[in-house]
Amino acid sequence: MKKIIINIEGSVNSGKSTLLGYLLWKYSSNKDYIAQKTRIFQIYNKQYKVPIQEYLANLIQITSDETIRQMTSKSHAVNITIGDLQLIAIDIGGHNRYTYQAHLSTVESDTTLFAIPIDEIKEKAYLKNTMLTHLITTYLVRKAFGRTPEFHVIITKTDMEKDYDKYVSQVKSDLEKISKILGMTDARFYYYTSSIIVKGINDIQAEGQYEELLKNLESTVQTRINSSKTVFHARDIMNPTENIKVLAGRVMSGKIQKNDVLNTPYGEQKVIQIEEFGQKIYSADPTSYIAIRFERDNFPLNFKGGEVLGNFEYFSNGEITLLDLRDTIKRIQDEFELKDEQYYNPPSKIQKGTKFYTTINGYRTALKVEEVIAEENKKLRLKVRIEDRVDKISVFGEIRNTGITYEENNKIWGAFVL
Repeated sequence: MKKIIINIEGSVNSGKSTLLGYLLWKYSSNKDYIAQKTRIFQIYNKQYKVPIQEYLANLIQITSDETIRQMTSKSHAVNITIGDLQLIAIDIGGHNRYTYQAHLSTVESDTTLFAIPIDEIKEKAYLKNTMLTHLITTYLVRKAFGRTPEFHVIITKTDMEKDYDKYVSQVKSDLEKISKILGMTDARFYYYTSSIIVKGINDIQAEGQYEELLKNLESTVQTRINSSKTVFHARDIMNPTENIKVLAGRVMSGKIQKNDVLNTPYGEQKVIQIEEFGQKIYSADPTSYIAIRFERDNFPLNFKGGEVLGNFEYFSNGEITLLDLRDTIKRIQDEFELKDEQYYNPPSKIQKGTKFYTTINGYRTALKVEEVIAEENKKLRLKVRIEDRVDKISVFGEIRNTGITYEENNKIWGAFVL
């Protein structure tokens, strides 16, 4: 069975979870899981008045709070098995503050889906700042792995009775302009439309290029690190029961077996149990998306994912090459009317003492500039150190580690390479 890990990105209310829920409901052989989630939704529908239109999204969401509030806030993976293809889909929150989830899920995935909704009032596909931030983030990570960045763009909430071709043409034109401004000329985009109407649990109408999407996803080349070392990228801490903590994520290289001892930022940890979507297994190869239970679970409460377990290197201080994107981002925001209600004020000058928030392997932290070594054509060579964490950041030693820089309000203004 071929495994492909995908992540889906987009703004709030762009239909990400609904699209994944439809693929699961329509094509997957995971019928027991669907039946279980359906029974739970029927309770929410009756007890909390969650509208029936949220049924498909509920198949993807993992917490009752998400279903009741009708929004995704916690990144999570779902297994969509279709014949000989196992799609492992990582859904993330759509708000700007969840950009670290986009970075983290891109590290673990093989390709990316973008959901771009139709604005019925403006009669155009609605690009938002979130989409721009996620696009840059995902492009950087794919390049760090030496991959040609590919994006499957799904224009959602289309009215098939209207001329939806104009929305496809509009998005193609917009993304071509944005890619040219950002210098992302090697990125590949595939375009689809999706119209999903949920009138009842057994009354779902959908129209779109779903089979074409699945066929293209099946041909995706898997992301691999060319290393014999064991590297496990942890996405999140999960609590199967109140007293048990497990780390969920992807095996990036090597093999992990029960009773292995892995090096972690919290000391050596012995693997006592491995699960793959509820099934206990003895060992996991690269591309496996698993949950690991360790003999000790002394993980900090602020663990957000992005930690690398196994054989890894640390980063606490050193040199980075920073690409200043401030003028570029502003140009795109002005041209596409990507207005923000939040205050956006990146530093006017990068100098000694400048502090900026970053993601490294998906973990949000902050770097402080100790010295500006060189500056040329929007590229700065900086000596920096980690500012907001006591311990060091674990990084991949086999790839060029990338990060993105923020103001405290999560507005992107730069990118860097360690």
